[in-house]
Amino acid sequence: MASILDSLRRWFNNLFGIAEKKTVEIVPEPTPEVSIAKTPGLSCPVCRHRIIVSIENLLSGEAIQCPSCGLELTVDNEKSEAALDALNKLQSGLNQASKIRSENKI
Repeated sequence: MASILDSLRRWFNNLFGIAEKKTVEIVPEPTPEVSIAKTPGLSCPVCRHRIIVSIENLLSGEAIQCPSCGLELTVDNEKSEAALDALNKLQSGLNQASKIRSENKI
């Protein structure tokens, strides 16, 4: 008898667009580990050695060389225009912050 009543209730709810209440269990996921490099740079795509690169290095337009295998990396200025603009703005902000710190002895 209960199954008939449940079927009628579902039919009625579907007919009038009344959604069934469903219980959803929220299972907390562990926080993923994020590794933050203390030294700015990137891993060499050939030998995986850490290549230390600064914003100034990237903005200079000069090739960046892996100290381990000698691979030379260059920035494609045309394809990276937006990223280079953002780096210019970041570097400008860092320079301003450094100047303010030194003036105020912070």
